[in-house]
Amino acid sequence: MGVTGAPEPVAADWLADDAFWAAARERLAALVTEHAARDPLALGVPIEAARSALGLPDRRLAEALAAEARARRGRGLPAAGAAAGSRAARPG
Repeated sequence: MGVTGAPEPVAADWLADDAFWAAARERLAALVTEHAARDPLALGVPIEAARSALGLPDRRLAEALAAEARARRGRGLPAAGAAAGSRAARPG
């Protein structure tokens, strides 16, 4: 007995509406692009800055979005567990 067909969590035990998640993915891409235009020599957008700018309640959600960006385009924030100093989104 139980619910079947429940969506997979996007990060930890967080669920996200598909439309919200797609919009957040686009906002992250725009954030990285804007940051690179402002400061082309910077390593990228720190994960906490991305989380805050996107209005996400948990850092793991921003990390999950970035991991998707890396998988889709070969760029984004390093996965959790990367060196703290290297946690930045990078434009491709």
